Amino acid sequence: MSEAKSDSTVLLSCPFCGYEPAGVDKIKNVWAVICLNCEYSGPPAKVKDAAILFWNTRKSRDFNPLGL
Repeated sequence: MSEAKSDSTVLLSCPFCGYEPAGVDKIKNVWAVICLNCEYSGPPAKVKDAAILFWNTRKSRDFNPLGL
């Protein structure tokens, strides 16, 4: 029987392409969630749980900084 994931480990889909994120990776002393499809990375954080929180509370899919 599998265990249910807590809210702090559930990752929302990418806000830009809608793809499922790759997961949380530690790169050069910071954590970030990275999308496997478009390679968007969420805001960096000093701890893993914060990177997940930042990813899950980021701008919505219709956020378009380049105006495309």
